Amino acid sequence: MTILNENGDFVNWTTDDPDFWAAVEASGADVTERALDQGYGGSGTGACNLYAPNNGPSLARIEQTIAVVAGNNYTLSFIVGQTGGSGAGLEVSDVSAAGDFTETFSGIAVGIKTIEFTATTNLITLRIELIVPSIATDVTIDDVFLEFEEIIPVQEVQIGTGAGGNLNVIDPIIKKTLPEPDPEEPLLPIVYPNLVLNGEFIDWTGDVPDSWTVVENISGEVRQRGFTQGNAGSGTESCNLYVPSPGLQFARLSQIVTVTPFKYYRIVFEVGFAGTGSGLKFEIYDGSGGGGITFSNIIPGTYSSGWNMDGTTALTILFQTQSTAGSGDDITIDNVTVRRA
Repeated sequence: MTILNENGDFVNWTTDDPDFWAAVEASGADVTERALDQGYGGSGTGACNLYAPNNGPSLARIEQTIAVVAGNNYTLSFIVGQTGGSGAGLEVSDVSAAGDFTETFSGIAVGIKTIEFTATTNLITLRIELIVPSIATDVTIDDVFLEFEEIIPVQEVQIGTGAGGNLNVIDPIIKKTLPEPDPEEPLLPIVYPNLVLNGEFIDWTGDVPDSWTVVENISGEVRQRGFTQGNAGSGTESCNLYVPSPGLQFARLSQIVTVTPFKYYRIVFEVGFAGTGSGLKFEIYDGSGGGGITFSNIIPGTYSSGWNMDGTTALTILFQTQSTAGSGDDITIDNVTVRRA
């Protein structure tokens, strides 16, 4: 997964404007750095607050031009951590000539928002603009990420009939002859390959499992641990999601899997460790939308869910701490698979 925009986590600011973003502040409006759970009158750093005193000439927005590839599918996501003023909202759009997407979030609520689109040009201009009702309004956002997962083409194996009627499996490396099937032997069910990359969490770069997208908000952590170990434990080759206490903080893990349209898939994952009262949100998305389930008091075990694909080829799987327990969430997962059923 590749994040294409710059400074989407609003870590870097210059003269009260976020780096790499063009900020527009008209007639008393303001774009300022705040903590994710703070409003215009608050404090803190690491998130972006958009404020306007009225719905007249006031205007607060940020923009960034981003290189994309026409024909590719993209996911734009962001977090809303705080809203102030009744009816506060955001309009999120591509204001380039192509205008690939426009989404209006009226009366926006705290949480994660996503927009999926197909690029029709090689350059978009992402605009996030405050919707201002009749009173002073502000919204605080963070982790604005435009994401794309490169699809590596796989060469298909050619199967044909060879001499003597036997089947030959031919690829660039090996050619072998398969024996003719025994008509008395029952056919074995087809086991399709696992489409998740690094679903066993063997490969890591620093604290990020390869092929996965990680978001750690506030004190949330994603770490490599042993399958039966929690955040305070040790070991390798499993993935721990942790937050120390409830609230807006969370740890999130996601991957976009390339699938075949209109087929049925089964998603399976294992939980090896779960702290007392830990909650886990598990969600699935395709081009038509998504669904999910929240395990408020998850326990170790194997979990499975089915999914009928729409006409698109991208299936997103997402794991996130729920942050409802008094002591936070501490969950270790492994062996994530997506297979045709």
